[in-house]
Amino acid sequence: MTLKGPSDIVKCNRKWHRMDDYKYLFRETCAGSANLTNAVKLVIGSEKVAPPEDRKYNKQHDLLVDRVYERKKKEAKDRDCFLNHYAPECASFTYAQAQHQQRSMKAPCGDPDAGELRPKVLDGSKLAVRVAALCEIHHQVGDAFSAEHVFPTPMLQFESWKELVAMPGVFSFTWDNCQFGEQYLHRQILVTNCPFLAVLAKDCPNTPQKRVHDHLTIGFGKDIQTTDVSAYAKRWCRAYARALDEFVQAPGDTLCIHCQTTPAAAVPLRRREAVRRCAEAVKLVEWFDGMEVDVETRDNEVCLVVRDR
Repeated sequence: MTLKGPSDIVKCNRKWHRMDDYKYLFRETCAGSANLTNAVKLVIGSEKVAPPEDRKYNKQHDLLVDRVYERKKKEAKDRDCFLNHYAPECASFTYAQAQHQQRSMKAPCGDPDAGELRPKVLDGSKLAVRVAALCEIHHQVGDAFSAEHVFPTPMLQFESWKELVAMPGVFSFTWDNCQFGEQYLHRQILVTNCPFLAVLAKDCPNTPQKRVHDHLTIGFGKDIQTTDVSAYAKRWCRAYARALDEFVQAPGDTLCIHCQTTPAAAVPLRRREAVRRCAEAVKLVEWFDGMEVDVETRDNEVCLVVRDR
């Protein structure tokens, strides 16, 4: 945020250490069975968890509808929820579709050589792009987000998702569901800006040289059908809820976790590299080396002060 005055003042707009400022701590969009919402409610309580949203519940939750999408963008900018979670449909992206798959890594939006694209493919692409845009808004205004998908997925080859993952502070990790009590591997990916969710990254111990356990196979003519696979393992949902709760209970005394360099630091942004990361986040990196930069504390806020040399 840049304020007019004798000098430009760039402040961290994250409220990750001020949870009371949010009406809700968690909201699940494209919720499906809402297993994740239910798990979070059990841990942090129903009062601070927004009702789950999915178009199968109500047309007012259908992100493919323009007015719904515009409302969700405004909602994101209004910042009423700390952590927004999304799960855009993966049915048209998963390779378990085998002969019915019309996408590829080279043609993530659909391969024209695979024939006329099915409506499900077109809708899936539109939804994926809109979810990426909403996640970008959450990140830009300073709030938390997470977005789940099957892995590997052509969705990450969309330009909108490439741009999102390339933003400072955004990262991704995968997990295998056999590590959360399921009999199948079903690898999934989470794109997020929440470092506290990284504890969910758990890989199957199987290697080409050593098999620790066997997996049921998923897909046409295999052990189980894709329709029989849960969106999330129940243990994964509980682990997600615990990670969120642990952070909410101790988010940091005066600073969000992105601005902390050491817990005991009186002015955490004095290190040049930490300042550079903040400059990148607000698009100052191109001019950073030609400016005089200092850190000041004003009204209990840590500010990056940038002046022309």
